[in-house]
Amino acid sequence: MTIKDEVKAAEREVNDNYKYFKKMLPEWRDDHLSEHALIHRQELVMFFQTTHDAIQVGIKDYGLGNFSVQSIRHTPADFGHQSNAIF
Repeated sequence: MTIKDEVKAAEREVNDNYKYFKKMLPEWRDDHLSEHALIHRQELVMFFQTTHDAIQVGIKDYGLGNFSVQSIRHTPADFGHQSNAIF
């Protein structure tokens, strides 16, 4: 797989995970507010207390570019185009 293919696959993973996150957010808010969701292949892996912990587990278990971490909050944070970071 070329680097270009890897980047496209990572972008797809992040975009698909974000769609899943948006769909699940209303359900997760009640019990997991201020936690961080580790998402892999459009499935919740686990909730974490810190983003750092979620990223560490994501890297260890799935490798860079193969997971997403999203914060559970009342209102979505908008950090612009790059807010759905590739991990």
